[in-house]
Amino acid sequence: MSYVTATAGLRTALVSLRTAGGLRAVLKGQPGTGHALPLAFIEADNGTRSIGGQLTVNTYRIRVSVLVAFQDNVLAEDALEPWINDVPAAIDANATLGGAVNIAQVVDWTADYFVIGEVTTRRVYFTVEIKDKSAYRGGE
Repeated sequence: MSYVTATAGLRTALVSLRTAGGLRAVLKGQPGTGHALPLAFIEADNGTRSIGGQLTVNTYRIRVSVLVAFQDNVLAEDALEPWINDVPAAIDANATLGGAVNIAQVVDWTADYFVIGEVTTRRVYFTVEIKDKSAYRGGE
């Protein structure tokens, strides 16, 4: 398994929210201007790699952000609140990301404001931790 495989599996898990939750898009990287909201985007956060005996453990931490429209505080909070549970639930429902990884889980989340061009949005971002164990192969 590679980081590319892990992020592809994560994007697939999040696509289920396009139908169920009204998510307009799942992007790779931060959006430019002109995207319909709500949308999600995925970007690398950090990771670790350890080798023990004949086992390699890669841990990837990937940030998943969901953006909603910000017109006033109450409407923005109302739009943001369902995603706080919906994103972890979508990942929990497919914790192996279609068999691509050993386990994926949301380990924390934070809400803030995010600017696209000159438009302020409300954002909740999640840290998704993905662990994958495999037989040690030098250089991978």
